[in-house]
Amino acid sequence: MEPNPTRISPQEFWNNVSPRHKRRFGSYLAGLLEGDGTIVIPEKERSRPTKNRPTGKINYPFVKICFSVKDLPLAQKLQEILGGRLVHHKTYVVLWLGKKEDLIFLVGLVNGYFRGGKYVQLHRLIYFHNKHC
Repeated sequence: MEPNPTRISPQEFWNNVSPRHKRRFGSYLAGLLEGDGTIVIPEKERSRPTKNRPTGKINYPFVKICFSVKDLPLAQKLQEILGGRLVHHKTYVVLWLGKKEDLIFLVGLVNGYFRGGKYVQLHRLIYFHNKHC
């Protein structure tokens, strides 16, 4: 997968956005994640060993946010800011974030804004990265 040439770096994002808008954007992302997102943290560090991989495949955490196809421009703009990749389906699009730096940037934006059940998942994600990375 080739890097997204239009993606701005997290440093550029922070430099060009006012503190008020940073808070609003983090709050908006937290709401988006709580409503249409998934935070997946693997229970085991490695998958079951196979013939080709005697030690098993390493499992990594990831975040997915689903959008209707009508919201494709929003998904593309978020991909430009957050990184990750877009997976297109017939009626929906999924923004998939799995790289360590993308997840750390996302956690920095949304930390403190969760109010629902994904609060625990966010802290499990932080714990996973502190333990394994």
